[in-house]
Amino acid sequence: MDEKQKDLRRKMHKLGIFEKDIKEKFIHASGPGGQNVNKVATCVTLVHVPSGTQVKCQKARTQQL
Repeated sequence: MDEKQKDLRRKMHKLGIFEKDIKEKFIHASGPGGQNVNKVATCVTLVHVPSGTQVKCQKARTQQL
């Protein structure tokens, strides 16, 4: 586990957010980006199941944390 992952786990613990309560779905992004946008799942949707809060991110260019 690298430092970014450890930091994220600490922040989630502090906020009372559990990994089991998060659902993630990777999809194709939309908009400019050339052929890569059409071939690679470069957009993620995260849902915090207990609250129903949804977050969608497609600006970053990597699937890594």
